[in-house]
Amino acid sequence: MINSVINVDWLQLNCRSKHYDYFSNDEYKLEQTTIRTRNFLIVDEFYWNNRKTATIARKPSSTALDANIILIKFDNWLLYQKNLKEIIKQFLNILKLIPVNITRFDIALDFQRFNKNLLPGQLIKRFMSNKYLKIGKGKGSLHFNHNYHFISEYIRFGSNQSNICYYLYNKTKELNDVKKKPYIEDCWALNNFDKNSDTWRIEFSIKTGNVDIFNQETGELEPLKTGHKKNKQLNLDLLLDTSFIKDLFFTLAKKYFTFYRNTGGKKCRMPVIDLFGTFTIEKNLQYITKKIENGRADKIFLNKINSLNDELRFIAKDAELVEAQQKLIKHFVGSRNLHRYAKKKGIEF
Repeated sequence: MINSVINVDWLQLNCRSKHYDYFSNDEYKLEQTTIRTRNFLIVDEFYWNNRKTATIARKPSSTALDANIILIKFDNWLLYQKNLKEIIKQFLNILKLIPVNITRFDIALDFQRFNKNLLPGQLIKRFMSNKYLKIGKGKGSLHFNHNYHFISEYIRFGSNQSNICYYLYNKTKELNDVKKKPYIEDCWALNNFDKNSDTWRIEFSIKTGNVDIFNQETGELEPLKTGHKKNKQLNLDLLLDTSFIKDLFFTLAKKYFTFYRNTGGKKCRMPVIDLFGTFTIEKNLQYITKKIENGRADKIFLNKINSLNDELRFIAKDAELVEAQQKLIKHFVGSRNLHRYAKKKGIEF
């Protein structure tokens, strides 16, 4: 790829605090707003040198949520600053917040051309015309303009219910049409982007903290263990580490953003489109999520399991069999992320 840069574009944390309180000094200020959200009764704003830096939501309106939840979302401009890791840790310390897990994390690659000068718009057109096929299967959406020519601007893979969504879109056009962000354009200038060409973005949005790093050599999930440097878990320290962010992005790209040239026959035998050139990925990193996306077939299967469970409760004399059925329901609901559906249908899990 000719010129490219990787940045964090969204960071939201689930935190806790025993000493949360409002304050103000010459440099920092934490104050309450009159804003309310659907899920939280109190929304605060944090300022650094009179510039809003973060939004903090707390006091859940629903008893179904942990009463101690404190969600902090950092403003976009902050995420493009140098020494981001140190800045975030400093802010958490000032606010006396202890991060529990990551509720949303977006990582973005800005660039102008793929390998061998392939334009991003051309990739979309060839994919939509079935000349290129994508790894895996799923749903997506496309935004475009048309007059004399068809101009593709944005393609999204994944749904609102997906734990991970990813996008390819014209970032230059978005900044011009929606909102100028000088700090992003400054970042492009520092990385010698061509001012006369559009800059595009590939963005991965991770909406779950239920993620580990998979070791391809051992085939096992490896949570972080004290004194064991080889074991890694997706946590705040790693996600704010510049070298790890780069490895994570291209690992995600390899797993999700791989395309084949449609030559007919089996997809696995088709030639892979080399989008990113010679970038090498650490062999022991692979993004996985413990939850599997659910569909109509999963919901039908869950209903059938539940019906069988109800029958067993009524007729079965074997308590172990009944318990096994209940464990199966609990596991299936958790692995397919069907909690809301199960509650709606009155299924105990």
